[in-house]
Amino acid sequence: MCDTPVILTSFDGDAQLEYWASARRLIDYPHLKTLVETKGVDVVDSYTKLVETIQKYINDQDTNLENRISSVNQYCSNYQEMSTEKVVNLYINTLGHEQN
Repeated sequence: MCDTPVILTSFDGDAQLEYWASARRLIDYPHLKTLVETKGVDVVDSYTKLVETIQKYINDQDTNLENRISSVNQYCSNYQEMSTEKVVNLYINTLGHEQN
């Protein structure tokens, strides 16, 4: 996220699509749902809210800064270990094998 506000667009523009074909379903994806719960991203469901949210960040770049920092810390708290290494270690530990 690199200290950049994130706006998740959870609407289909002017279209009215069924849920499974819609961008509305994105906020129900487990990884995005967890991110949204941190309140470090803004979710908008219309053009009006999108414009309002963009304007809010233009007017004050520190808007929601505390939650944004918290989100980054929750998702990137251990950058001493590489992601691939974490996944491999998880598989090794899950399978009950010792690391070499």
